[in-house]
Amino acid sequence: MASGAKRKRQQYHQADMEAALEAANNGASVYSLAKKFGIPRTTLIGRIKGHHGEVQGRPSVLTPEDEEALVGYAKYMSDRGFPLTVRVTKALAQQIEIKRAKGRGESPRFKEAGPGKKWWRGFKRRHPDISLRSPDQLDKERALMATPGVIFEYFLMLEDKLTEANAKNKNPHVIYNADETGVDLSAKISKVIVPRGEKRSPSRRVGSRDHVSALVCVSAAGQTVPPMIVFSKGFPGGAYTEGGPANAIYGFSDSGFIDEFLFERWFTKVFLSHCHKERPIVLIVDQHYSHFTLKVLEAAVANNVVILGLPPHCTHFLQPLDVGIFAPLKSKWALTLEVMQAANPHFQVTKRNFAKIFNTVYDHTVTPSLIKSSFQKSGIFPLNEDAIDD
Repeated sequence: MASGAKRKRQQYHQADMEAALEAANNGASVYSLAKKFGIPRTTLIGRIKGHHGEVQGRPSVLTPEDEEALVGYAKYMSDRGFPLTVRVTKALAQQIEIKRAKGRGESPRFKEAGPGKKWWRGFKRRHPDISLRSPDQLDKERALMATPGVIFEYFLMLEDKLTEANAKNKNPHVIYNADETGVDLSAKISKVIVPRGEKRSPSRRVGSRDHVSALVCVSAAGQTVPPMIVFSKGFPGGAYTEGGPANAIYGFSDSGFIDEFLFERWFTKVFLSHCHKERPIVLIVDQHYSHFTLKVLEAAVANNVVILGLPPHCTHFLQPLDVGIFAPLKSKWALTLEVMQAANPHFQVTKRNFAKIFNTVYDHTVTPSLIKSSFQKSGIFPLNEDAIDD
């Protein structure tokens, strides 16, 4: 070291020292503990011998209680098919600190970019009961068809959660499935009747090329929860909600598809108000990021709702909405537009009249019998893994 240069003090957190002391009392070597927790070996030896009355090092940004809550949340999410990434975990830590700082009346102690690598390393050391591992991913060939092992694990988890909710083959009223589907404002007419021998026929679309999406939710008892209709870029003018589905809510996004803020709004304002009053509730969704934000999961835990994630690439045969509802809904939608256009060649579907037309199609298609059949075919109610092979 150059003459006059200051030696950089090695920094560690108080919780690291406490964990190291506990491990030392259980027989772990001082050398390995000093390396693991980033504590100077002489400092650790001194603390073991009782030479220091106070623990050295910086306190962690989050309180031990908040860190334990974050660890519990990570375990909760992993248990339900939504394991957190490091980036998401650090983002949640940032949200917690922002909330706490507001209560303290001061600026957050994390920088604007959020927790860094040092915080993450310290967090892992302080909580050895969690670890990093690569998520189970399907390669290109397996993505086309889920393996029996993936399906088996899913049904084991499903059975466990339904049993906890006292809903396995008993109470279909507390089992729900929610997902969104895109609906074109136009229906391309593929075949038309023309005089025999005519080789050309005009092909046109009924309506604009824009699209709207609908978040649909159904229960195994054959009931529906009011949907959310999402427009692209902005709300249409005029009375666009007139004649729409009862108690539906409306939103918009740049893409016309749901995002985390829209799902939070639907879940907290609509789902929790209209789902069955008996608890716990099991809500089955796919693994889209919008379904497991901190606000949604906090509301779910507070209201005794278990959010269960479907394995990737399997929704086409494991999700009731995909198995038996979305296809007939879109087919009926296209037929309705064709019939309306045949009756009035100048008819156009717009964002302004979408809700009214969609409500008619929705009411005639998403019936209790169709919903119950979809849950049965997907093996959820009654619980039957073999049903998906039919």
